[in-house]
Amino acid sequence: MKHANRLLAVCLLGMLAGRPCWGEDKLPEAVAQALAEHFDRVTIKRVKAKAKDGVKAFEFRFTDEANGEKEYKAVIGADGKILEEEPRRLLEARVPKTVRDACLAYYGVKQPEGSEHGEWVTSTQAVGVRNYVLKTVGKSEGTYEAECVLKDNAVTALTVNGKAIALEDLAKTQQASKPVVKDTPQVPAQEPEIDPDVVRKVRKLIKSTLAEDEKAREEGWKGLRDMGNLAVPGLLALYKQTENIPPDLVRSILIALGDSKDVRAGPALVEIAKDKNPVTRAAAARAIGASNYKQGVAVLEAIVDDPKATEEEVRFAATSALRFGSAKGVDGLKRLLTSKDPGTRARAVFDLGKHGGKAHLEAITPLLKDTDVGVRMDAVEALARVGGKETFAPLIEGTKDAEYKIRSAAMDALRAATGKSFGNQPQEWQEWWVKEQTSKKEPAEETKQKEEELKVIEAKQGEKIEEIRPPGLQPPLPQPNPDKKTEAKKEEKNEGRIP
Repeated sequence: MKHANRLLAVCLLGMLAGRPCWGEDKLPEAVAQALAEHFDRVTIKRVKAKAKDGVKAFEFRFTDEANGEKEYKAVIGADGKILEEEPRRLLEARVPKTVRDACLAYYGVKQPEGSEHGEWVTSTQAVGVRNYVLKTVGKSEGTYEAECVLKDNAVTALTVNGKAIALEDLAKTQQASKPVVKDTPQVPAQEPEIDPDVVRKVRKLIKSTLAEDEKAREEGWKGLRDMGNLAVPGLLALYKQTENIPPDLVRSILIALGDSKDVRAGPALVEIAKDKNPVTRAAAARAIGASNYKQGVAVLEAIVDDPKATEEEVRFAATSALRFGSAKGVDGLKRLLTSKDPGTRARAVFDLGKHGGKAHLEAITPLLKDTDVGVRMDAVEALARVGGKETFAPLIEGTKDAEYKIRSAAMDALRAATGKSFGNQPQEWQEWWVKEQTSKKEPAEETKQKEEELKVIEAKQGEKIEEIRPPGLQPPLPQPNPDKKTEAKKEEKNEGRIP
């Protein structure tokens, strides 16, 4: 701890003398050790004791060499574990060697020639897990990022530009001609240990999401959100215990994982999407889209193309893939528009409108004529989601539906899209549309129509002239039209001529 700053050293000396350093509480030795190891060369501005998730902890505010005067927060538990840490720049010398070795092994091949190692950033994403990101910019090949996850001084994961790289493949990424680290130690991935209390809390909240009482369900979902970084590890740990858990509970776990938007949830969901249970696969496919984990598009497209996949699997996978711009996602939803099940057709057309947009209006519009009321209603809702003047005509058709609720939904969508405030009579909208079509003819069409009419008139006039001209008689040659000055000179000459 020779590099600990002066304030920390004074506090430690005070502790040895039996004097409290932070108000009434003494700074635990484990906390002081964590500060010295992970926050060396920092200036501590202030600190206060607090409880985080029922655990006694200390919240520090500090500045350091790399970040200047900007203050950063770190929360360290009484046992020395880093519970929370704001992302901040980090001097390369302060990055653990295991992390530098892993990241630089990759950059030994991919780093553009002439670029520096770049900038290190660190943050804590979960208890005892720190993320180190190396950002470097090449002269002509753009920006590269490598992320290492460190737990208990061991690298547990490596991600490059958002793509997970297996640790055992690190050696293959090096070139003998340009080695940065000759012998990168291969460290087996270790799963972080989850506090049993966290798992029990997650289990209780997940069960609440299935309660009959709506308020209890809302409190369950809110409680999961409030758990922050602890939620995903707890959910994953609970999922591994789901052999004897009802499918509804599994579905809630996967929904919570997707809605968490946590970067750790994506890779786990991709693996779960390969489960043997079709209900689980469908829920995982939905969660991948909700989590915005774009790297999961390959497994989603595989489900869409799987002839054995259920329609529910295809719909969730296709919808999630469409959110990532996948053409196979579009094709999957369009196939479901012809399903024998009205519920499948209804949900597919709604998802196509919600995530597909104007490019797929031709596929959505025919569903306004579906035999099922629910399908027609969702087709109107899909058009409402798309919006824009391109939806005016099909929505006007919706106002002619035999079902009142569909007519009403179509008029609501028209009000939102047009800004008009007509009443609840479909005839008003239909008359408005006729006038709109009449008054807004394109100038090019009007010009073309006039040209056609002129051609017809000229053709008829030509026919009449031919009718009155004797056969064989050629039309008279055009006579010159002398100007007035020439005519005046001729008259003067004739007046002076002697008869």
